[in-house]
Amino acid sequence: MHIASLRRLTALLTLSLVVTFAHGENTALEPMVITATRQPTSLDDLILPVIVIDRAQIERSLADDLAQLLRFHAGIDIGRNGGPGQSTSTFIRGAESNHTLVLVDGVRINPGTLGLPAIQNIRPEIIERVEIVKGNRSSLYGSDAIGGVINVITRRNDAATRLDLGLGGGRYGTREATATVGTAIGATALDMTVAYASSDGFPARRGATNDSGHDNLNLNLGARTGIGAATLSARYFEATGSTQYLGFLGDPLEQDFRNAVAGVTLDLPLGRRWTSRVDVSLATDEIEQLESADRANTDRLALDWQNTVQLSLDHTLIAGLYVFGENTDSLVFGTGFDEQTDVTAVYVEDNLRRGAHTTSVAVRYTDHDTFGGETTWHADYGFEFSESLALHAGVSRGYRAPDATDRFGFGGNVNLSPEVSRSVETGLTWDPVAGQQFRLGAFTLDIEDLILFDFDPVTFEGRNKNIAQAQIRGIEAAYALKAADWGIGAAAVWQDPRNEITGGILPRRSRRSLTLNAYRQIRDIEVGFDVLLTGKRKDSDFSDDVNAGYALANLSARIPLRRNFELRAKIENLLNADYETASGFDTPGRGLHVDLYYRGR
Repeated sequence: MHIASLRRLTALLTLSLVVTFAHGENTALEPMVITATRQPTSLDDLILPVIVIDRAQIERSLADDLAQLLRFHAGIDIGRNGGPGQSTSTFIRGAESNHTLVLVDGVRINPGTLGLPAIQNIRPEIIERVEIVKGNRSSLYGSDAIGGVINVITRRNDAATRLDLGLGGGRYGTREATATVGTAIGATALDMTVAYASSDGFPARRGATNDSGHDNLNLNLGARTGIGAATLSARYFEATGSTQYLGFLGDPLEQDFRNAVAGVTLDLPLGRRWTSRVDVSLATDEIEQLESADRANTDRLALDWQNTVQLSLDHTLIAGLYVFGENTDSLVFGTGFDEQTDVTAVYVEDNLRRGAHTTSVAVRYTDHDTFGGETTWHADYGFEFSESLALHAGVSRGYRAPDATDRFGFGGNVNLSPEVSRSVETGLTWDPVAGQQFRLGAFTLDIEDLILFDFDPVTFEGRNKNIAQAQIRGIEAAYALKAADWGIGAAAVWQDPRNEITGGILPRRSRRSLTLNAYRQIRDIEVGFDVLLTGKRKDSDFSDDVNAGYALANLSARIPLRRNFELRAKIENLLNADYETASGFDTPGRGLHVDLYYRGR
């Protein structure tokens, strides 16, 4: 990190803290989250730490996509191959990018072809909140959840009438428009959000001259109604568009994409203590190259039947059945496949609170038609020393089944075994006053049979193999304070993501990161400030390139105008940092983004 940039950042941090701590009355209003335990639970009652990015934070950020929302949270490393719409990877707690499970309203969107969910195509305008559970949750969600789970909760209408409109743009020829409409009559509610964004972009690779543009249309539909004591709801999310990028030789290419989730859910009370929930969903991930016949398509039809039994006020039992059939169709560099994968799983989770003690135990058995049976589990324990001080600890076992590309794509190997993980974590939570919280934790993650591409530099040939073991150790610290008209959150992570076979650091993951998120209400104007400091990281296993550490800062403001209008502005990359998250790929410089919003209710 450059000394000049560090000095400027220090000054900005000091100014932000002075403004933030000027005055304010503490408040404590914790949201209900569902991802950590598969049932609505207050953040105060959860054993493990969960990050929640709520709607106010989303609006304050003026982020272009889900990846930009995630990057200002320590311990979540984002790697992007260029600008808007470019391929993006997410690393949580030092695990692999395909060890992060991404859900949209509880439905997995990780494709069976490339393993990487298209978070760069999800617009923040359709998101109500994002719940992030760090650490393994394979016991609840199956494969891919070794490093953590990101659940995108889309917007839903609960008002009689709703009309929100937005129009804006910024640097690199960025244009945006959004509209949200909704209505509710009694137990029936309908809503729709449309978000369009287009950007001319900039050269994805350093030294290139061709801009890589991106067009993206998000559509989010929702409907729900009451049928006696039951609730029937339906939802549909779709992102469609095109992305220009540069090929291996720097040649300009373009691809069309479509990411979609459709689902129908029936919530049926079966007595005072038992609720049955049936969810049927179809997830689609499609990429079509325009200059060739290359493609990567996934269709996954799933059934999730969950039963929740409230044995007592502090004792809940959850049991369910999860079944899906997945078809993958891919052609990349002349290597193609068309495969069907069927998976059946049963899961049981027991959540109990007795006095100062809280336990959460879950077991999942998965029958994979290629790899057979696999058992995953977690056991978490919490103890309250007092109303303000609590201890949590947990152990777990997770796994990831190789996807179709691992087995049949370029360098594929049909003899691969699943990757298996074991994790241990512990931590302390201290709430000295209402609205204020300190967290300190440590974690260990061991991964066996890690799949790597075994590359021969002489023949330039390679093959996927279970040849690696990873051992990741880490310490996390966080502080949060919420008040009536201001708030601040800071987090720091130190981790050692290491390949146990070679002794080297795993690529694309920084060992140290620090984030600061602050906002201040000054009369009617709200000012936000986000900072990320991250250390250097190795770029890949196939080169000696190291991406330098950097400091990234964003400054935002929300200014109310007359007649329900609001002006939102953001200066991105305030320090104009020149940085890379992937070697040879460019990142955006300093830029101004301005939106005009109309809120009709």
